Amino acid sequence: MKPVDLGLAALSLSRELRTPVFPVIERGKTPATRRGFLGASSDPRRIRAWWAAGAFNIGMPTGATSGIVVVDVDDDKGGSEHLAALLSLPSTRSAKTGNGFHYYLAAPATQLRSRVGFLPGVDLRAAGAYVVAPPSVHPSGRSYEWISTAPLAPFPEELLAHLVRSAPPSFTRPPRSSTSHGPAVARARAYVRSMPPAVSGQRGHDATFLVALALVRGFALSNTEALPILEEYNARCVPPWSERELEHKLHDAAGSDRLQLGYLL
Repeated sequence: MKPVDLGLAALSLSRELRTPVFPVIERGKTPATRRGFLGASSDPRRIRAWWAAGAFNIGMPTGATSGIVVVDVDDDKGGSEHLAALLSLPSTRSAKTGNGFHYYLAAPATQLRSRVGFLPGVDLRAAGAYVVAPPSVHPSGRSYEWISTAPLAPFPEELLAHLVRSAPPSFTRPPRSSTSHGPAVARARAYVRSMPPAVSGQRGHDATFLVALALVRGFALSNTEALPILEEYNARCVPPWSERELEHKLHDAAGSDRLQLGYLL
């Protein structure tokens, strides 16, 4: 069987869906570039250069960056059954993943944040997240496959209403610090770049919380200063956390007295 040209597939996906893409490690879900989905591009020259360096999987950012949101169903957790009990999705572009399905939908006018487990076994990949697209190879060795290349369906109103009803309480961000920490911000960014990404099932919460602790306790940054750095780190996480989850981690880390303030300065 002729091997799949993932570079050509990345170019095709970017052109067909008018979306930026980025390389993901072979047979994996972790970005192959430092900036991850934040550095995604629709420039054919850049895409060719990336895939000329290796048979990378294809990453696609979700949310406003691409205009696409993805309902991510994990059948190992009964996702399809729970989703079917809520609604029947319209015909839309969809893919078979290693253990479930991805349903690609046009992003609604209302900006959606990513949600992990809004139903058992069902996640929403929206702002601040990404998906791995066909014909990438899943860590299990199975390939992601398109099962429908239908046009993107509008985001269902019924699903939007469910997401609004089930949304967690709003998080109130602490006021911005009046003190400038320019040098500390630069040092913190360099420090976090060396920290390993969080991976689901491999103590991902602990890894991300350690980063949050380093930022707001170790470098004594305000939550406002720390959030952009944590978002950069989040681009390497598998899967990425939602913005609200990142804010809560910073809030919890700032309230922790387990480490002395400024221990990394």
